Amino acid sequence: MSAELAACTSDQAASIYERCQRDPAFFVREVLGDEAWETQVAIMESVRDNRVTAVPSCHSSGKSWTAGRIALWFGVCHPGAKVITTAPTERQVKGVLWGEIHRATKSAKLPIGGEPTAMMLKFDADHWIWGFTAPDWDESRFQGFHAPHILVVVDEASGISSALMDQIDSLLAGGHARKLLIGNPVISGCSFERDCESAKVNTIPISAWDTPNFLEFGITEADMISGDWEKKIDGKPMPHPELITPDWVAERLEIWGADSSAWQTRILGQFPTVVEGAYYGEFMQKARDEGRIGNFPWDPRIPVSTSWDIGIRDSTAIWFFQQIGQQVHLIDYYEASGQGLPHYAKILQEKPYVYRDHIAPHDMKVRDWSPGVARISVAQELGINFRIVEKVVIKLGTELAEGIDAVRRILPLCHFDVDKAGDGIACLDNYSRKRNRSTGELTDIPRHDHWSSHGADAFRYLALGLRQIVKVKRPKPNTRWVT
Repeated sequence: MSAELAACTSDQAASIYERCQRDPAFFVREVLGDEAWETQVAIMESVRDNRVTAVPSCHSSGKSWTAGRIALWFGVCHPGAKVITTAPTERQVKGVLWGEIHRATKSAKLPIGGEPTAMMLKFDADHWIWGFTAPDWDESRFQGFHAPHILVVVDEASGISSALMDQIDSLLAGGHARKLLIGNPVISGCSFERDCESAKVNTIPISAWDTPNFLEFGITEADMISGDWEKKIDGKPMPHPELITPDWVAERLEIWGADSSAWQTRILGQFPTVVEGAYYGEFMQKARDEGRIGNFPWDPRIPVSTSWDIGIRDSTAIWFFQQIGQQVHLIDYYEASGQGLPHYAKILQEKPYVYRDHIAPHDMKVRDWSPGVARISVAQELGINFRIVEKVVIKLGTELAEGIDAVRRILPLCHFDVDKAGDGIACLDNYSRKRNRSTGELTDIPRHDHWSSHGADAFRYLALGLRQIVKVKRPKPNTRWVT
């Protein structure tokens, strides 16, 4: 803390408070004792000046460091402010973003005040900074917050669904409300990408070349590919060794290659145009080229079927579809986590659809939705009569799952409504092969993540279920005249 700030009078302190309020970089420097680099200052000032700021970023760019300091600046410098920080998982909220908040408050030059807990800094009952995870099933957590100043910080925003982002956006109805979205742009077609492309959002992308360890030595992508980056460094130490370094990027270049989606997202900080190793990438691209992803709303004259991937502590995903001649119209998609079957029964009832049937995987027979009662029995009591599809076993060697092949066969017949099934479309776009951690090579095993795999699994059961219908309804050949 400067000597002038330490010795200031009460009037001077008020003036400094006003300066902190209008200059977040000043607050970070003079109150927290931290130095932000150029792009971090730009992000801080964007949150000050813009309703929504989006930061699609490369790996280890210091985005969580920045978000934590912005949360403190907004919460401390605005009377009666409410700051909500969220992310898809507790580790991302508690271990990453709130780790930065706690480090900043403990090392601050001036006392921040408030009562700290693991994921809250409470100044009084109506003035706080609060962090919690953002699973789809708990959309109500974002309702009912009112304050003269509101900031929502969303970390790893690629993992937040459109439905949940809509709930977050409802908090921005007030006068002085701000939203900051940060994260690696690893999922194409998600709400984060749509926000980044919106003219109403101030988007500040960060590539590796925009970070201090590259700017300091003038290292470009061309230098990295040619190998000239080592000459520019000439053995000098990194100014910010905690951030992405040229050594690490050179290593990734050798493993991934400059044409890979991993390079595009983790190094360039760009959303992938084609997800590397995606099972259905070419099929989904063909659907786009043929105009089969667009406006395909519900037809009230035709009954609706559903297909489910069941989760208890994990996500449950539901596709809503109609069969129109030989075509399959995917008209809606829903995914949530941590709920029992009554929640999903209510979702079905709230939709305007008349249902024909409901397709479920073999694990619908498991006895863990209610104590000692099979899931399928609970469903029947709630009026949902499931049709169980055969168990899918992933083949060994280079073969894909039988269900994945079934999806590939049915996708050319599918039409997707982008408005109501957008999250499900993104799941199919991003469902991909797992990488070998040692070699970096793509395997033949599907990657199970918290975002894309549930929707892709539900669609796989849809494909298998329809294939079974075809098998059942296929007429036997007439052999009366065979001799």
